[in-house]
This record gives sequence, C-alpha cells and structure tokens, in this order.
Amino acid sequence: MSNLSVAAFCRARADTRETLGHALLLLVDPTRQEAGSIRHDVLQAVGAPEHVDLAEIFIMPTQQPW
Repeated sequence: MSNLSVAAFCRARADTRETLGHALLLLVDPTRQEAGSIRHDVLQAVGAPEHVDLAEIFIMPTQQPW
C-alpha cells in the first residue's frame, strides 16, 4: 500500500476569514473517520490569519479502482 498526501493552501478575505476557518474545521472529524484516513489537519499561519492550510494523508489500497 502507498500513501496519498494532499495539501491545500487557502487565503481568505478579511470578511470571510472566520467563516472559512469554521467551515474547514467542521470537515476535520468526518474526514478523519473516512476509510484510509491517517491524518487531516487545518493549520493557520502565525501572524497571517488569512492563510489557512489543509494537510491530509490517506492510505491508498494496492488495487486502484481506476
């Protein structure tokens, strides 16, 4: 088996920063419950609250469905 790593980098406008952060945090627990999920983190840059990053790692099955 191999791992799939996913990274996403978001930059929120000042008027949507809180909404975006809340929406992304709501995804953490359900995503961590998904089959193969090793890690799902939401990170906010120190000193730059408009920068919100996502980091995910999944175990990929040996047999790919595609």
